Amino acid sequence: MMYYGNELLRKYKIAVGSPEMLNAECQAAIAIYNKNLDGKGKGVRSIYAYLLVPTEELKQLIMQIEPLKKFKTFQDYHNHYKNASVLKTYDKQYPVIIDSVFGCVIEDGWNRFHSYVECGNSMIPCLVQIER
Repeated sequence: MMYYGNELLRKYKIAVGSPEMLNAECQAAIAIYNKNLDGKGKGVRSIYAYLLVPTEELKQLIMQIEPLKKFKTFQDYHNHYKNASVLKTYDKQYPVIIDSVFGCVIEDGWNRFHSYVECGNSMIPCLVQIER
């Protein structure tokens, strides 16, 4: 299984800090992430790295996930996702949480990611939890 967080950190890291040291959009994404962890607050005392990752690179990494290899192209997968989900629109760029444990590229924020792709964003704001 491949873990992508370290490679992305090496190439695209912009800032590192506890949630309160990061910008409001990062804090909101972390709050959503913690809520999605059943409100257990597992990431509250964590240290995060903030990155801006080229959309095309994330697309390539995502297409390496075993269950998604059934799609011929990222666009095929993206269209499937759009048909199965309602893409939200965001007034700000809230980062997606990059998976540093399970090898699924994005741990939290798939809808945000697909929304940013749909809007044509060339860079995706991301967070990687580097200390738990």
